[in-house]
Amino acid sequence: MRKTSTSFRLSVVALVIPLLLCTTALGCGSRDSQEGGATALHEAARDGDIDRIRDLLARDDALLSEADENLQTALHHAVAAGQLQAAEILLELGADVAATDVEERTPLHLAAYAGNAALTRFLLENGADPMAREFRGRTALFLATNWGDDLETVRHLVAAGADVNDRTARGEEILFSTLFYGRPEIIDFLLESGARLPEDDESIVRAAYVAASNGLEGVFDLAVELAGERGLEWWDEDTFHAVARGGSTAIAEVVVARGVELDQENLYGVTPLHIAAEHGRTELAEWLLQRGARIDRPTRQGKTAFHVARENEHGETATRFVSLGASQDPPRFPEIRGPYLGQPEPGASPRRFAPGIVSGHGFNSEHSPAVFSPDGNEVYWTEKFRGPILTMRQENGVWTAPGPAPFSSEEGDGEPIFTPDGQRLYFLSLRPLEPSGSAGKENIWFVERTPAGWSDPLPVSHLVNDFDQHWLVSVSSDETLYFSSVRDGGMGGRDIYRSRFVDGSHQEPENLGEVINSAGDEHTPFIAPDESYLIFTSTGHGGTELDFQFFVSYRSPDGSWTSPAALGGQIADVEFSLCPAVTPDGRFMFFIGEGDIWWVSAHFIETMRPEDPTE
Repeated sequence: MRKTSTSFRLSVVALVIPLLLCTTALGCGSRDSQEGGATALHEAARDGDIDRIRDLLARDDALLSEADENLQTALHHAVAAGQLQAAEILLELGADVAATDVEERTPLHLAAYAGNAALTRFLLENGADPMAREFRGRTALFLATNWGDDLETVRHLVAAGADVNDRTARGEEILFSTLFYGRPEIIDFLLESGARLPEDDESIVRAAYVAASNGLEGVFDLAVELAGERGLEWWDEDTFHAVARGGSTAIAEVVVARGVELDQENLYGVTPLHIAAEHGRTELAEWLLQRGARIDRPTRQGKTAFHVARENEHGETATRFVSLGASQDPPRFPEIRGPYLGQPEPGASPRRFAPGIVSGHGFNSEHSPAVFSPDGNEVYWTEKFRGPILTMRQENGVWTAPGPAPFSSEEGDGEPIFTPDGQRLYFLSLRPLEPSGSAGKENIWFVERTPAGWSDPLPVSHLVNDFDQHWLVSVSSDETLYFSSVRDGGMGGRDIYRSRFVDGSHQEPENLGEVINSAGDEHTPFIAPDESYLIFTSTGHGGTELDFQFFVSYRSPDGSWTSPAALGGQIADVEFSLCPAVTPDGRFMFFIGEGDIWWVSAHFIETMRPEDPTE
């Protein structure tokens, strides 16, 4: 049989990272949260104020076509707010059902994304095109299946002619993308409606993994059947870890027949039983134990399946482990000593950083690099979307177990970064700017060192936080902030901006200009403490939308930037790499890639530096 080597973890990251880059994430938000330029009609539409809508349009029907700064009309606003009656009145009075916003979304895209079946049906009955594409080439059906999570919405779109086998220019397919979200009813309906799996070998193998990880037995059987017809070996040493996440004993029986070990530790020190416990898969956990899995085997953090089930609030699973003989003793975190958690230092070849301690075993991609304080005694990172920000510190020469940072919130935090002197730590947060305000808009916050520890978090200047997104944040010695964002008047997609720190406040951000920014996306910048170099990720200086590459540019004496040069070699071999961060001692660069946190020697910074920065 032919072996198609596609590890489950990497295959999921390959699917997830492009989706995160174009939907809502810390530092990567939708532009919907900006309300600049909204008119009285837009507000009335959002509020569902029918009398006011009629009154405003009776005085000036031209308001129907007026758009806010995101090019959204009153109909967009009504649909986004779920106001069916307001949408009915607006269309009755002549609103354009095909109007598109700055991301080329029609009102139908917004209804589908929200999973609003009533609005979806109404818009389709009034001429909305089910095959209209937003700026990334996705139809409303793609948004409904991947985010709307409402079967009736999907039914209305398919009945209206939406193509279940549609494919975007980036190669995204509706059924395959939906597999990751594990929505059995929607997936079954798509299959009944003629949806097909991708036909290339790699996608078939990947589909088997993703289906196993979500317990989708029908799709799994279909993928395995296709793999068998082509002589593809669809399993490997990590397959059972995927099965444990999905929890299907039927899939488990198929996989075990291939000789895959049930109690194998992966590179993060985690067994399938730990993963079953993490996701509350009690039935599969018992199935594993009956076949020889060790109930008290610890992870590298000293946690057994019982501990993992309890900390993930799966009380029934934890109780069942106890009844089967699991110990209830506390976890025993190992003694870790030495700089950088005592990890073997990397050279030009990147290494995963502290697998099972910092680089996690989860199926969500890591969401920030690890950042160390200048004295080397603290490390902070974000393990998954919306955090929490995790931290470890060295006490009496021994590193503590990972735990949430003291300034973490329930709304979601991420992407921590120290100032070069270590006296401030900046991060992104979805918490409200005011105690009585609403959460959900991503902003930049910071904490300061005090004799008692970190201060209460404070937001940076509104001039910076008025930007809808800041992905990623970096800060120089004089506290100039660098970040990437999307804003009208930019060079292309995401551009890199900087905001100077003057008289205790950050000033109006400025675009770094056309040498750094291109017609593509530039994001996740890291600025040197003295601003002598800038490392960032780009798709516009030679990469593609699905092929992020690191680039470095050096600052000349006159303040201009040198032409960005790609970081090649073994750094470029780590796929889906983002978020560079050089350590305070300048020796290493941390970054995220393939769902993990990596580190590599930063020697390239000097070897690539031009002798004459003006060249």
